[in-house]
Amino acid sequence: MDVLIVDDDQPTGLYLSHIVAKIPDINVLAVITSGEEAIRFAQAHKPQVVFLDIDMPGMNGLEAARTLADLYSDIIVIFATAYPNYALDAFEVYSFDYILKPFDEERIRKTLTKLSSTLKGQMLAATSRTEAIPVQSQGRTYLLNPDEILYIESSRTNVLIKTTHRELLLKGNLADWAQRLQRFGIIPSHRSYLVNVNKVREIKRSGYTFNIKLYSGENIPLSRNCAQQFKNRLGKL
Repeated sequence: MDVLIVDDDQPTGLYLSHIVAKIPDINVLAVITSGEEAIRFAQAHKPQVVFLDIDMPGMNGLEAARTLADLYSDIIVIFATAYPNYALDAFEVYSFDYILKPFDEERIRKTLTKLSSTLKGQMLAATSRTEAIPVQSQGRTYLLNPDEILYIESSRTNVLIKTTHRELLLKGNLADWAQRLQRFGIIPSHRSYLVNVNKVREIKRSGYTFNIKLYSGENIPLSRNCAQQFKNRLGKL
């Protein structure tokens, strides 16, 4: 797993690099001291994981994370900062974790071990996305590819499944579909919605809750009850 470390205090960045490099299967590509330089480096070397300080001069870590997410939807961000009050903002760019300074070596090891396990799980899920599910809608049979599902909305005694190609209105309830599709990364965001985490572009705060924006442009509500599970899966996720 290729890792980039970004911290405007180089000794701190080098110390974090020393901790990370001791973990098996981790390759530290570089220690960078600014958000702008991190963007240039990522474009050239495409790290899988970026440790980002937040409070940096010029482009701060949150701005850098948003730019990286726009460039590479699959890049994984772990914020490493001395300031706990940025945690909610960090969630809006769906970071994998939020680690506070001074660094706890065991905490970092657990985070990267969990991340490695998540990536392996995503690879296994990707191999099964070619599985087609036969469904009946308005007298016709369709083969539904889970990877093409954007979201599923509850509609009284039916569910509306929105895919990249069509809308399907099916008999059934959301709970049954949640159990059937969770292994494909299609999970609850709200009591009336399931969302494919692989189609999420960004999460924005909306009062005391959040809105999910998909790459297709749709906005789906994310309730407070579902927020933590959704964040964990995105870590995503």
